[in-house]
Amino acid sequence: MEEVPTFEFRTGESLQGLDAVIDWFRHLDLPPHPPQVWLECQTILAEAFTNAVRHGNLGAVDLPPVLIQVFFYPDYLELRVWDSGAGFNLASQLTKLEQMTDQYAAHGRGIGLIQTLCDRVSYQTLGDRHNYLVMYKSYVPKLA
Repeated sequence: MEEVPTFEFRTGESLQGLDAVIDWFRHLDLPPHPPQVWLECQTILAEAFTNAVRHGNLGAVDLPPVLIQVFFYPDYLELRVWDSGAGFNLASQLTKLEQMTDQYAAHGRGIGLIQTLCDRVSYQTLGDRHNYLVMYKSYVPKLA
């Protein structure tokens, strides 16, 4: 079985870490991906990181860094963004989002954008404040 290229990045718990997250991710472009897919992945990661900082670590004592994992498979990539919060119900949040009437609200639509851009999204709660949002994005690598 072929080894899956895997990368991890930890950053501080504040939104100021977003630039470092995106910069780190931009340099991972292995194998070369279609530009549109790579931009969508950057957007997905930015939204997931922002949610982990704003909501996922809410209430955590001594906020831990946010852990980001990226797994490159032959035809898709998997992104995981870990948080240390109490967790949330993804299906319930998406239902609330569907009922949202203010399309121009400053906050609250990130998880919907993630769902739109990804092929599949789930949220895993492992207990003891260890949770992660896992997102899958299919692609066809560009031929070198």
